[in-house]
Amino acid sequence: MLTNYVSVDLEMSGLSPVKDRIIEIAALRMENGTVTERFETLVNPNIPIREHITEITGIREDMLHQSPGIDEVMPDFIEFLGNDVLLGHSVGFDFSFIMQSCYDLGLEEVFEREWYGMDTLLIARKYMEAETEKNLDKLCKYYGIKEKEHHRAGSDAEAAARLYEKLCNIYERNVEFQPVRLNYKPKKQTMIAAKQVRFLEKLVRYHGLEQNTDFSKLTQREGSRMADMIIAKYGKIRH
Repeated sequence: MLTNYVSVDLEMSGLSPVKDRIIEIAALRMENGTVTERFETLVNPNIPIREHITEITGIREDMLHQSPGIDEVMPDFIEFLGNDVLLGHSVGFDFSFIMQSCYDLGLEEVFEREWYGMDTLLIARKYMEAETEKNLDKLCKYYGIKEKEHHRAGSDAEAAARLYEKLCNIYERNVEFQPVRLNYKPKKQTMIAAKQVRFLEKLVRYHGLEQNTDFSKLTQREGSRMADMIIAKYGKIRH
């Protein structure tokens, strides 16, 4: 059983590391079953938050307006993680968002080291009976682990750590659980399409805004984000 590790959990605006954004980050440094340090923050994605994401996480768009952007948060987060093993429930999924964000921000040093993770979802799937539901909240109820706020990063990170301890106590008798190498190949952002440029220019003209950006130099993701920001603040084009 690992005695020192960092339990991580992220909340996102969707399921794609390339198209969607991180909206909350939590990491708990665990030493011998005790939380010794915490890293927790909301992250302003600068895009509208879909209603179903708010329903799942409880995170509203207005909660994010005064929060730091990912460019401010990620360097400090990476420093907090250090060289520890990352633990989480489907930790590879969260890791993909971390690495894609680092790639987009030009934090090349994170790709120069080897990352390892301990995944409580993989352990549960391997050792628990097939009929037991394996999502985090169901497993917490199954084992009597109390969650403060389900689908909030800090609560889920702590729940994953307690779940790991429980799984080790029950199943790690004959074979010690080993961390696995975490890998993610970041996706290069595609340059903006001509149709997207025309839409942005039309949107700016419609709202009478000053155009200070060369839209043709943006990536598709940056263009989508800018369009979302303009629409969120000024509204759609009404025909």
